[in-house]
Amino acid sequence: MRPRATRAGSSLGAMADKPTIVLVHGFCQDLPADDSLVMAVTQKAPLASTFGDTITAPAWRAKPTWYQVSTQDRMINPDNQRRMAERMGTRRTIELDAGHASPASQPGPVTDLIVEAAEAG
Repeated sequence: MRPRATRAGSSLGAMADKPTIVLVHGFCQDLPADDSLVMAVTQKAPLASTFGDTITAPAWRAKPTWYQVSTQDRMINPDNQRRMAERMGTRRTIELDAGHASPASQPGPVTDLIVEAAEAG
């Protein structure tokens, strides 16, 4: 039986486990229910080494940057995102009323920003 996906605040169905529910409500809460359930059950944790790797020369120090802040992000605080964008000295920062999965929930504005950055080349 396929679990029934519903909007935030209600049950995801008997087959959805707690980590899936947490991911739906914290990572992709602004996606349609079916899309957020698919994203939740297919999302994999990052490699542990990701958090211990040393970056000696981040690209943003030498290359132009653009940044998109997700103002409803529950994974990375929007104020932290703004600080990161400021530290990078972005050419342009946009803010979207979106959760962490903003490329999926608002693909138009995210694509526009990427195209702008690519064309600035």
